[in-house]
Amino acid sequence: MRTFHFPRIIVLAALVILLPLFVQAQATSAATEAERRTAESAWEALIRAKGGHARLNSVTSIVWDKPWETRLFVPPDFEWEFSKRDVFGHPDAWVTLNDFTIQIQTNFDSSGKEKDRVAMGHNWEAEYQDDYVMYMLEMKGDKPEPVRLTSEIHGKTRIEVLRTNVRSYRIDFVYEPEELLVREARLYFKGDDLGMTYSFADYVDVDGIKMPTREGFKLGGKYPDKKFIFNPISFQLNVEYDPDLLTRRPPDVSANGWKRKN
Repeated sequence: MRTFHFPRIIVLAALVILLPLFVQAQATSAATEAERRTAESAWEALIRAKGGHARLNSVTSIVWDKPWETRLFVPPDFEWEFSKRDVFGHPDAWVTLNDFTIQIQTNFDSSGKEKDRVAMGHNWEAEYQDDYVMYMLEMKGDKPEPVRLTSEIHGKTRIEVLRTNVRSYRIDFVYEPEELLVREARLYFKGDDLGMTYSFADYVDVDGIKMPTREGFKLGGKYPDKKFIFNPISFQLNVEYDPDLLTRRPPDVSANGWKRKN
């Protein structure tokens, strides 16, 4: 059998072409790893300022009240929501139950009558995480993946922007490095398409965890110059909720509907 030998010049040419690509790939990998370590370090600093891993991971339920809604999260099992108005802003009380264990959403009207029952979307895990991750950063060991830390200059103020991945979604946490409390959460619907931006202010201590008492909101990608309109928000952690909340019929359609019944 004849053995075919590549001409030496071809081998040398291949090395000349491939070696720089290999070196570049190694450098990119090292830079990416360095970015990840920097992002992880920044995340740990935010967690310490928030209240620490132990306190955050001891939270098993969270209730927040806004002027138009009250919501209870019990991750990863379910969410209960009471709203005082419909999607158009008209007064219309209703309750929504999101059962994450079977991925079903059930909606009830103001009288407690079931309106519809639908399967949750394919990104339901990321969608429900967006809310409590914005407020808690991490909870019961569930946390975003820190990716990259960058800086921005707003006037005379330097802010840090920590990019994270929440399953298939991206959330950027914005904060001042001297304070280490999240001032903005930028939610990306798809890739780098900025969908919504939330702003937080006037933090207080809630059971050893720093939580905001005012929240602003705007559609970040479509209206970048729109100013935030702030509304009050309050939190309760590790609440005693109705154990029959998912099965009680009709449900209690009120802001206190989540509470344990006597």
